Amino acid sequence: MVVHDYLSYSLSEINSALKRSGRLDWKIPIFPPDESERTDLFKHYLAKIDFAQIINFEILADKSSRFTSSDIELVCREVRNAILLEEISSSLTTSDIITYINNLQDGGLTLNEEQVKEFLEECKRLTVKNPKLETLKLEWGLA
Repeated sequence: MVVHDYLSYSLSEINSALKRSGRLDWKIPIFPPDESERTDLFKHYLAKIDFAQIINFEILADKSSRFTSSDIELVCREVRNAILLEEISSSLTTSDIITYINNLQDGGLTLNEEQVKEFLEECKRLTVKNPKLETLKLEWGLA
């Protein structure tokens, strides 16, 4: 089951009638994955590919800072498609995957700085206390 990223949907886009008291009283923030979670996501989405070499998932996680889980899924899907179309070798390397990470960074990630700022403000308004708030601020240079 794929959980869509909370941040990719701006709270301002939700009809105010749905946000009024008594309708959606529980607002649960879903944070983008931290470095450890990004490592696990790459391992999960690339699990069915036979690697001729060792893939350094920690480097992939580091290079994919600011990625949502759906961004990582997209990178992995593109890598799998490239292997199927024989655009890259099935003896996949960390460098091959980094190329696709860089392509997505250049082409636009799911989140932008304005959405992250809005999310942080909403968390502040809701008095959310979560250590991931600091990680998010650091990754986006908002600390």
